[in-house]
Amino acid sequence: MAKRSLQKASAASSSKKQKPAKADSSSSCCCEERILSEPAKGEGPELQAFAQELKGLYTSNAVTASKTATVFKKAHFAGLKLNSPFDSSLKLQQPAQGEASATASVAKNAARTWQRWMRKHSSWPELYWAAVPLKHPRTKEVVQQQVPFLLPHEWLADYFLQPGAVEEALPAQNSPLGQELQRVKEAWDIKREPEEGSEPEQGRPMVPLGMHGDGVPVQGRMNQSTCDFITINLPASNAFQAKRVPITCVESRFVAGAGTIEAVQQVIAWSLQSLGEGRYPGCRHDGGSLDKARQALAGRPMAARAALVQLRGDWDWNCKWFGTPQWNEGSGMCWLCKAKPEEWRGMSAEDRTGRSLNKAEFCESLRARKKHVSPLLGLPGVCNKTMKPDWMHVVDEGCGGHAAGHVLYELLQRCPDRGVEKKAARLWEEIQSLYKAKGIPACRRLPKLTAKDIVKPGKAPELSAKAAETRYFCTNVLLPLVESKGLQEGSLHDRAVYNVARYCAQMYGHMEDFDSKKLQKAGEKFISQYLALEAEAQHLNPDDSQTWRAKPKLHLLGHLLDEARKGMHPKDFWNYRDETEGYTFQKLFFRQGGHRAAGLQTEKVLLRWAHEDSKVHFKERAATRADSRGARLDVKRRRRCIVANPWRLDCDFNQPVDKQCRILLVGLRSRGGEFDFKRSRWLREGQRGGARNRRHQWEMPKTHSHRRSQAERERPRPAQSPWGDSMAKEILDTSVSKGRRDRMAADPEAVPSGVPQTKMPKTNQEELETQVTQGPPASEGGAGNRAVVVCCRAEMGSGQAGSGVWDRQCARNGPTSALLRTA
Repeated sequence: MAKRSLQKASAASSSKKQKPAKADSSSSCCCEERILSEPAKGEGPELQAFAQELKGLYTSNAVTASKTATVFKKAHFAGLKLNSPFDSSLKLQQPAQGEASATASVAKNAARTWQRWMRKHSSWPELYWAAVPLKHPRTKEVVQQQVPFLLPHEWLADYFLQPGAVEEALPAQNSPLGQELQRVKEAWDIKREPEEGSEPEQGRPMVPLGMHGDGVPVQGRMNQSTCDFITINLPASNAFQAKRVPITCVESRFVAGAGTIEAVQQVIAWSLQSLGEGRYPGCRHDGGSLDKARQALAGRPMAARAALVQLRGDWDWNCKWFGTPQWNEGSGMCWLCKAKPEEWRGMSAEDRTGRSLNKAEFCESLRARKKHVSPLLGLPGVCNKTMKPDWMHVVDEGCGGHAAGHVLYELLQRCPDRGVEKKAARLWEEIQSLYKAKGIPACRRLPKLTAKDIVKPGKAPELSAKAAETRYFCTNVLLPLVESKGLQEGSLHDRAVYNVARYCAQMYGHMEDFDSKKLQKAGEKFISQYLALEAEAQHLNPDDSQTWRAKPKLHLLGHLLDEARKGMHPKDFWNYRDETEGYTFQKLFFRQGGHRAAGLQTEKVLLRWAHEDSKVHFKERAATRADSRGARLDVKRRRRCIVANPWRLDCDFNQPVDKQCRILLVGLRSRGGEFDFKRSRWLREGQRGGARNRRHQWEMPKTHSHRRSQAERERPRPAQSPWGDSMAKEILDTSVSKGRRDRMAADPEAVPSGVPQTKMPKTNQEELETQVTQGPPASEGGAGNRAVVVCCRAEMGSGQAGSGVWDRQCARNGPTSALLRTA
């Protein structure tokens, strides 16, 4: 019955078909006007901003790759042109007429599509893969696996080419950082000797570098693991001092002890060695051959050098990655001096200086304790004193937190209320009133204060708070709180507790204002008063190991004060910005499925970070530019590639940074043919480039046919032009007179009319030197064709060096010119 009724209803609906309405001229005109007035879907900056926001959801590791693929697929079916990574890989199709949904062959691996898209659109150099011994988390077997690295020398070499980048990254000559850099530079100059015929490396500036390492917890609480990451920064740069660029990261469950650590540090030391020498490496870190793109840059000089002057990290990181001693080792507890656990309390500033460890003694102690010697210590100027103690870990999370906890515990016992929680609540009300009176913002206040935040059961008193919250509490609140209780007028013990709070507040205040002498004086008084209270507690109860118990971080505080006495500000090498970057890696490392391999997970983290953070540039990066090494930037793959020209000039670019020349050889070819500018290569016979590249045809002389004879094809070509070196030296001589440059300039009227030119803006005019030279004669293997060499000399102050591209226009048998097109 129900089936019959359904059939009748379907038949009735099929018989009642609406007739198509007749087209009205007025309605059609209105439709046309509406269509013309409405913008097409997929156009407009708002829609592209929406697409970028969707892409950022995956690159920030907020959603999975499959979820973003679904969103982009539905947006494509809705008619939105978002320019997504899945337009070609997913093979999306519009739904057929009458169908509710579309049928499309979705890609099997959306994460793989995202990986390819991020590699293609990254502005950072390609990752360097190296074999590292890693431990299998289940079988515990150590195997060689490939781990990616973002090499510092590759992106720093490009950064130094920017106008003013080197000068901005240099410290003041008389500053403590400048003096440390001078010491490291002298060590490099003593070790390296200039090669014959090349410019001495001592003439190029050296930029200081700082490296930080730490571990962050990842993957939840039930199956918690740690990700060890290493970053590098420019400590003397005002523009990018806070910028942390990752080198690599490894999950701690894969670390196979000293073997993994030494292999990772060997790659980093190899990259820093190239930066110290100021030249691109000629081989891999293990002596193997480089890939094609990196081999093209082998041995080429950089615009500046760089050296490591800071190694930042907490005590645990230094013990794990550099073999420094633990705080309770009897042979020695400090990597800066010869202090031992039973004698560090009685050491003064003179004792720490007189019993300091040098590099040879530190390496000998590592071998005596059977610890690995870090390859980074093999770099000139890098020693145990390069590992700086950090104010955040030593004071804010160490001595300051311990002192604040002990002082609050003393005040807690003087509250009249009954019960520990009520006493803590009354103390918290007084602290809040002081916060309000001082006008301290909410982001710098303690969020709460309970009895367990002051002292935990069975442990010594310590303020449980974040490092920044402890710093502002000790600076602004601790001393007024103690004065309100009248401890400065009490017993001898009360006055000692008051002095601890007073010297701690003074130490923090002088650190903020940075008065080196007052900071050292207040810090030494704080240490001595704290140790006096510990001696009192031990005298009253020798078995008490918690009341005013001094921690070994007080000894590191003494070394921090020694650095401050030399003029080094603690803020110049503290780890606050590094710890903030660790939270970024914690978010990027979180796994949401997929193959669990150490190298693949590291690649995802580096690619996501590279997409989120743009490359360090003073100005907006040009889409395509020619650099001082005669290379151009591939816009699609974001990498340098040398123009595949058999007559390319091998010029010496060892010129001052402010007078570097941009040289491009245009129109030189011993035979006709087609050049694929997209892939930067000559096409073979029968090989065709892309449709956009087929218009770049080289004119053929009428006396030659398109196909060469067998003898011409077998004729060997020289690696470079026999007149290339002399002409290059003549052009690169920037000290020639203006009259000579005018005589070298080409006649603009001789440019063929068929060659289009690009005009430069009047505000970006630069001096162009054009030389038209006759090529090698046919008897020497050439065809007598002419070559046009265009040299642009841009001063650093103009801001245009390295920010333009050369027009791809040339003439075969006549002189031509190329103008610099600014981006």
